[in-house]
Amino acid sequence: TSPPQYPSMRIPIPPLLRPLGLALSRRTRATSALATASLALLPSRNLASSAALSLAPLPVFSVLPCLALSATVIGALNLAGFAVTALSRSHKLTDLVGTGAFVASAAATFYRFVLRPATTAGSPIPLRPALMTVAAATWGARLGLYLFDRVMKTGHDSRLARFFPERPEDPWTPQRLASLAGFWTVQSIWGFVVSLPVTVINSLPLVVQSAVPIGPVAVVGTAVFLSGFVLEAVADFQKNRFKASPEGKDKWIESGVWSLCRFPNYLGEMSLWWGVYAMGFPILQTKYVWTAVSPLFTTGLLLYVSGIPLLLEEHAKRYGKNPEFRAYAERTPILLPWTGPPKNKGFPKQDANKSAEGKEK
Repeated sequence: TSPPQYPSMRIPIPPLLRPLGLALSRRTRATSALATASLALLPSRNLASSAALSLAPLPVFSVLPCLALSATVIGALNLAGFAVTALSRSHKLTDLVGTGAFVASAAATFYRFVLRPATTAGSPIPLRPALMTVAAATWGARLGLYLFDRVMKTGHDSRLARFFPERPEDPWTPQRLASLAGFWTVQSIWGFVVSLPVTVINSLPLVVQSAVPIGPVAVVGTAVFLSGFVLEAVADFQKNRFKASPEGKDKWIESGVWSLCRFPNYLGEMSLWWGVYAMGFPILQTKYVWTAVSPLFTTGLLLYVSGIPLLLEEHAKRYGKNPEFRAYAERTPILLPWTGPPKNKGFPKQDANKSAEGKEK
């Protein structure tokens, strides 16, 4: 016998509540879609190997709240730094605030989107966002404290002095104030862009974090980060100790890791941010591959804008006539150790042409 049939029952919804019901229905469907996308990240137990894992990442807009938090934290700190430096006419806090913004952004996004949800759900803290957050925060804290200690000892930083009035009694001009504001704006953009891999990883739900284990690329990335971090720290330590000695007062350093290349600290910084980016694999290799702008920005900035080009020019002016320095510059690679003598030795083209003409004669 067939089961008894019962008449369907419909509960009428008052007209005033229909918009609310429609909104709840849409939110339910959106939540369901998000959950489906998250579950799609779970590795299939039937796969022959983890290399066959097929990722279906969350929509890009899902990271926007975390990006907004990072931008707010970094922007607020740099705005406060701009105000303090303008009022005090001192640039001593500039690097400390700039690198400290990395620490604050990583800590804030990790707490808001990883630690608090995990604690609330009683879930273990995912390893990947914890590693990447610690990496970024450790780098920022070390470099910031080193640069702050250096400027406090020297009392001056030629990179930043040009943004301030020449004499303490001179008033701020609109041009100099705009130039200082522009510097702090660029520093904010630098912090936000370079932090992107950490910010995006911290933004992902716990189900995504736990579904994708740490793979070989992430392990290699961790090793690259550690190598770059140690190289930069050792280079800074050796240069600081050399400059504090009597012989280093008006001389360049060419011992230790500085004998391998002329800018080991920059090589270390480039390497460690490529390492941080690789730590986010395989998640970042999908729709979040655009976070590669972080190491690309760092590399481009140091190679072509504010890092190596400015120091090559400065060194050529200060030491270019010294034969010992010229010998060091001619035998030491600019960035990559063991790559042979550099083609561009860092001297002005006009100077190089004169040198060539002298050899011909």
